[in-house]
Amino acid sequence: MAWILALLAFAAILILAMYNPEWVAIKFLLWQTSLPLVVVVLGAAALGGVLVGAYALVRGFGWSRRHREASERIRSLELELTREREQTRHLEQELQNLRASGRPEAGQKPEGSLDG
Repeated sequence: MAWILALLAFAAILILAMYNPEWVAIKFLLWQTSLPLVVVVLGAAALGGVLVGAYALVRGFGWSRRHREASERIRSLELELTREREQTRHLEQELQNLRASGRPEAGQKPEGSLDG
């Protein structure tokens, strides 16, 4: 869709330039020349396109870097979550083994204890 709009804009600029074939004086700082209006209009449009494209490219690199950093952070957190789940499973298994053996769990007093 964006390419269609860009093509239509280019066609409109081209038509405008073709209907205005006069020569115009161009002055920039100490530099001065005369060019056909078609060259000036198309050159300005091309320069604008290059600048917008360069901006989009630089911005795209920034998004790419942030995406890569976020992906690395997600992988790190997923690995940490996996380790925590494994530790939880291990502790639950250990608790089941303690309950099955009849030994008191940590923090519990054995039956028949004289304390309390």
